[in-house]
Amino acid sequence: MIISVFYEADSFYENPEVRKISNNVFHVRVDVCAGYGCYETDSYGYRQKKDFFWHSTLYTLTIGTGGRYSMKIRY
Repeated sequence: MIISVFYEADSFYENPEVRKISNNVFHVRVDVCAGYGCYETDSYGYRQKKDFFWHSTLYTLTIGTGGRYSMKIRY
């Protein structure tokens, strides 16, 4: 599944995992593709990830009032 919630041009994201930390604060972990050629097609026509290009990134998502939110990379 490719999601565009964490949109950056020419980037792919997969496997989002969300954990609630406190009221309106969440940790969001996604797999991010670091380059081009993130996928290859096998002999059966299925798309497979090339593991070399993928890494996990953890974000802290804070939801505020009025639909505002902030999302920061957690190091």
